Amino acid sequence: MKGKEGKLSREAAEEILKEWAEFLELDTDREMFDDLIEELRMPVRNQRLTFEKETETFKYQLINPVDGKGIVEIKDCDFNDKKIIQKYKDTETVESSVALLIKYTNFTAAEVGKLKTRDSTKMTAVALGFLAQIAPGRK
Repeated sequence: MKGKEGKLSREAAEEILKEWAEFLELDTDREMFDDLIEELRMPVRNQRLTFEKETETFKYQLINPVDGKGIVEIKDCDFNDKKIIQKYKDTETVESSVALLIKYTNFTAAEVGKLKTRDSTKMTAVALGFLAQIAPGRK
């Protein structure tokens, strides 16, 4: 399963993503799931993205830590939080990404504002693809 430098194989990473999806009752046969695998394969291969079934929480190790935080928890939010996110539903703006990440992570608005694009893209893919069950880049 592990290859050079402690990386998981491509196949192992994809199998892990499928296991998580099935646990969360995400349809792995839909085209959107292929987009999700493509986006998240490398963080899983590098063991920077994990999932705890007991708490239904993803943990993502940032490439560029923010304010001393290197690990981010990504978990589902409630309907009150989703109402706030809903305001940005039809717009793909920085504000919509910030609102989404504040509600799905343990980061503040100031911390989200300091995230680098590579990290925020992966975190957004987890929130939308696994928790909101919307493929990255699709509505």
